[in-house]
Amino acid sequence: MKGWISQGIAMIACLITILLIIVFGVRLYSKWQDRVNHEYLVAQAKPLILQDVADKVKKPLSSLVMVEWYDQNFNLFACGEVAGTSGFGGSGGRQRFYSDGSVTNSEIETKSNKTSFQDSIMIYCQYRE
Repeated sequence: MKGWISQGIAMIACLITILLIIVFGVRLYSKWQDRVNHEYLVAQAKPLILQDVADKVKKPLSSLVMVEWYDQNFNLFACGEVAGTSGFGGSGGRQRFYSDGSVTNSEIETKSNKTSFQDSIMIYCQYRE
């Protein structure tokens, strides 16, 4: 009788271990799949965001310089400057921009909002001059 009970307990312990391994494996795969999907979406969104900025400043894509991307907690932020501009708050007086990750929600600095734009850009990006 004692042998039967110890075999039953061992069998239950093995089943519980196998179930825990399966649950852990499924969770790990799910997190991996989320990361892969996010990386794919980020790769698709980056050119669209830059094109939105270029359209708003009426300049070619090549004029967007010092572009930095921040991918934090599945949120994508973009910051940068527009070459060939002056009188703004960016390095060398260039016009700055940022996007909070939406392909149509890019903000462009104007000469009248330089001060408030500095505060806004600091919220979205660790902007470096």
